Amino acid sequence: VLVFGHSMGGLVVARWLTAGLAPDYVRSAAISAPAFEVPRSIQTSSKIAVGRVVARVLPTASFNTGLEAAAISPVSAIVEEYVND
Repeated sequence: VLVFGHSMGGLVVARWLTAGLAPDYVRSAAISAPAFEVPRSIQTSSKIAVGRVVARVLPTASFNTGLEAAAISPVSAIVEEYVND
């Protein structure tokens, strides 16, 4: 049996498996976008706070995300759309 969980279900499945609660007939699991909390760094929290203030004063302002655009998709049209957004 394959167990699948998405979002909150992904969190439930991950917790269920790591707690050793899955029955023996469960052979594999797949989780999609599990609702894990990712710790924020001080730098990230600062960017969010500054971004909220700047958005009120300059709503069209943008910030560099630090993400490599080419890494978001293998489809060049999607990467181009992301870059031009």
